[in-house]
Amino acid sequence: MATRREHGTRRGDVGRGLAVTARERRVLDQYLERYAEPEAAYAEELTERYRAAIVAPLCGESPGTLEDWQGALLADERAATEPVLWIAVVNGREDAADDVLRANDELLETWRRSSRVVRRLSLPQRYLASAASAAEASAAEAPARTSTRAPAAAELLVRGEGAHHVLLIDASSAGHRFPRKQGVGLARRIGCDVAVALARRGLLQARYVGAADGDATLLSGYVRALERPPGSTAALFPFEHVSGGDERVLEATRLVECSWRHYVLGLAWAGSPFAFQTVGSCLAPEIVAYSQARGFPRREAGEDFHLLAKLAKLGEVECLAEPVVRLTARVSSRVPFGTGPAVQRALADPDGVAHRCGPARPGERARLHDPRVFVALRRLVESLSALADPAAASSPDEPGDLPEAVAALVREQVRSWSQRLAPRLAACPTAAHRRRRVFEAFDALATLQAIHAFRDAGLPPIPWRDALREAPFLEAPLDGSVTQILESMRAAEGRLRARRGLALPRTSGPDLDDCRLP
Repeated sequence: MATRREHGTRRGDVGRGLAVTARERRVLDQYLERYAEPEAAYAEELTERYRAAIVAPLCGESPGTLEDWQGALLADERAATEPVLWIAVVNGREDAADDVLRANDELLETWRRSSRVVRRLSLPQRYLASAASAAEASAAEAPARTSTRAPAAAELLVRGEGAHHVLLIDASSAGHRFPRKQGVGLARRIGCDVAVALARRGLLQARYVGAADGDATLLSGYVRALERPPGSTAALFPFEHVSGGDERVLEATRLVECSWRHYVLGLAWAGSPFAFQTVGSCLAPEIVAYSQARGFPRREAGEDFHLLAKLAKLGEVECLAEPVVRLTARVSSRVPFGTGPAVQRALADPDGVAHRCGPARPGERARLHDPRVFVALRRLVESLSALADPAAASSPDEPGDLPEAVAALVREQVRSWSQRLAPRLAACPTAAHRRRRVFEAFDALATLQAIHAFRDAGLPPIPWRDALREAPFLEAPLDGSVTQILESMRAAEGRLRARRGLALPRTSGPDLDDCRLP
């Protein structure tokens, strides 16, 4: 029976594309064989060598979305001779609303009509046979890593004078839709898996895969940034929100962005190695690290956070200074939580709290985390760091200005984590290795859960201007309009260390099965 290894190796390495070591090829092969989505096999139908790949999940978007993306190429003198592959995954769930499916149909038909060349792709018959066998297997024989859904359809579009090709993946038409409870995470995963297969065949030059969205405008320099030499597990582009025509929505979106930046700056001040933004449309995973982390999770939302949490434990992520990705402020219900729903709550509920304690709506009743949750986190991080290097650690003070319930929770978490970490640290040869083990366990998700626990123990969100004034990690005075405050917060974030995450190289490079991350 054919296996998924054929995604990348049936036709061998073609051309002189991605430069990888023998170990890295093995990682790519293992990922394609065991974990890639079925659509990765479409790479076998492509013969062009691409400079870079950019992936975008599209659900209910306007047909003009592709034109909005072209700014990344129009000012690029190499665009005409070295095509970039845009992988557009137009998706709808089985339970999607009729208006979403109609918008998807319109986008698909408009792009087909406006393209110079249209070629329908087919999955290899040998793969379809193995996929059918997997679908008949029992749950024990076909774990979650093996997809049993019907694969999406795909077409290759060539637009303009060959400046870029579009791999248009149709996961919205009848017979190809996503299962319930799956969405943007699966769409990003499909697109990136195609890029992995192309890289394994030698048809992709860039080591980083761009992750865009329908609301993202990519500027000149974006593709060049994807071509950077490997040295981090992901690159994170800076971003800003711009008006989509409704200033009230823009104001609400900027307040939500304030909550994100408040959170990241608080993490950095507390000493967390996971102080970076997790915005999917500003993410570019490195292709081998992406395979080691087993790809995007098939989630309705939060897929960017969970992938970055894994990538940051495999190595450092790099926060770039440019180019800026411009995100259009808009109200959206495409995902159950995230930017769109947060903006909806910001506009509708005067007392609501958005994602990460973001604002309820433009105005004084918007709320952010009480800065003391980051004081509590700092005490916890200092105590856990002392486990890694007792000689260098300064004894953390007792959380003096915290409510007693929160101070008691900090002490309890220190005890609990110390007990859990002791067996992991016993065999580590150096303090650097011990620190890595500490934060492999107390990772980005555990950090977020700790902050929520401190919040629930007695530090509820407070009015957003009070939160900014009282934050020990923000420069005073931080006042004025939302736009002025946001500019100050962006500048403060830009002064943080560019590389974040866990930097210690392993003594020997892991194969895929050595990276079983929770």
